[in-house]
Amino acid sequence: MTSTSQRDVSGAADPTFPGHPRSTVNITAELLAVSRAAVRLVRSQTGRPYSLRQFTEEALTAQIRVIADTYNDGHAIPPDEKPLEKGAPSR
Repeated sequence: MTSTSQRDVSGAADPTFPGHPRSTVNITAELLAVSRAAVRLVRSQTGRPYSLRQFTEEALTAQIRVIADTYNDGHAIPPDEKPLEKGAPSR
């Protein structure tokens, strides 16, 4: 994750999950720093392993659930493999 614009770009296969493409999502440096702090907080409070990847997947899953409930009558949103157009610059 870097701090330029907000867009999703699929890249090479992810070696930790063979057969799955790696994605890069650009977020602000501040959001990344707070996300890292949240991951470290979970680790220190629970004593269990917790990764930025796990945090990100949980956050995305929760937001997808909100969007499905709000805009898709609570139905699951099917995957869409088509790349998104370039997003707006970060705030």
